[in-house]
Amino acid sequence: MPKVQWADLACDPGKAHLLVAELDPSFFGGRIASDPFDSQRLREGVNLMSRVCTNLKLRGSHSVTTSRAGNVSVVLCAFGDSEDRNLVAALIDLETNGQETGEWASRRAFTLTAKAHECLIAVGGETDNRYAGRRRRERERSAAEQSLRWGDL
Repeated sequence: MPKVQWADLACDPGKAHLLVAELDPSFFGGRIASDPFDSQRLREGVNLMSRVCTNLKLRGSHSVTTSRAGNVSVVLCAFGDSEDRNLVAALIDLETNGQETGEWASRRAFTLTAKAHECLIAVGGETDNRYAGRRRRERERSAAEQSLRWGDL
């Protein structure tokens, strides 16, 4: 089934199965000072998990989002079917913690290290950065235009 909005699965967490990926400090080159909210690494993590779920052609619905708890960045994946969650967790080929109780039907967690990243890339593929340069140039051009509008001429 397709990817759905996070609210569709999270509104009734007792029926959804959660997989939590905590970003390792070294994941995707580590934190950078110019990105205090860790947006780039979180975006990479959520996009990777989305690609993995899409390429696996899961049976049930799934959704992916990010969260920042204190100084920890995490990617949250919710699944309508526990077998789908277990299939994604098995790809990591690392030890994940056992089932935890809580508001979710079940919850498993792992740390997204370089090794886990490689395992997931093997299924989800590399990030498509074809338009990254264009978007950067558009942001720079827009910033330059803004400075001209309000600038000191």
